[in-house]
This record gives sequence, structure tokens and C-alpha cells, in this order.
Amino acid sequence: MKSNSEVIKNCAQSIEELNEQIKQNEFLHKTTLFKRIDRQLFKLMVNLDDIDIENNPELEEERRLALLVIHELNKFLDSKVKCNNKLNDCIVCKTGIELK
Repeated sequence: MKSNSEVIKNCAQSIEELNEQIKQNEFLHKTTLFKRIDRQLFKLMVNLDDIDIENNPELEEERRLALLVIHELNKFLDSKVKCNNKLNDCIVCKTGIELK
């Protein structure tokens, strides 16, 4: 079983990797890649939520900062979507199929 600090370290590494993936891609729609990255960000939040931070203010602060970064990455990911149907969770605008 990983220690809490290892979990945070692994999350930080995953955050960096996901940030690079988001930067390198343009998302015309909420495609499979978009959904995969979104799911990975969610899993990171769950992993961080599972950390026991009671009586450990340093760990609590690291966890809080990591969660803030994940929230910002989610916003960045959403801002990269170019389709007009962002609110209806796309997957190519619920298959009105018009990919070009």
C-alpha cells in the first residue's frame, strides 16, 4: 500500500502528463480522448480524497494544492473544446455526425 505522500507524488506526476496531453491536443468535440483525460482527472481527485490528512497540516496543504491544480486543468480541458454543444456533453454533438 502506498503512503499518502507517495499518492500525492504520483498524482503530481500524472497531473504534469495530463497537462502536456491537453496542451498538445485541440478538441473539436468531446471525443474519446477528451473523455479519457476527463476520467483520469476525476480518478486523481478520488485518489486525493482518499488520503487521510487528519493531524497533518503539511499533507493537507499539498492535497489542497493538488486538487486546485486538477480543477484548473479541468477548466483548461473544457476551454479547449471547439464545438458549439459543450453543455450537452458532446461526443460529437450526440452524433449529429458532421466530422470534417
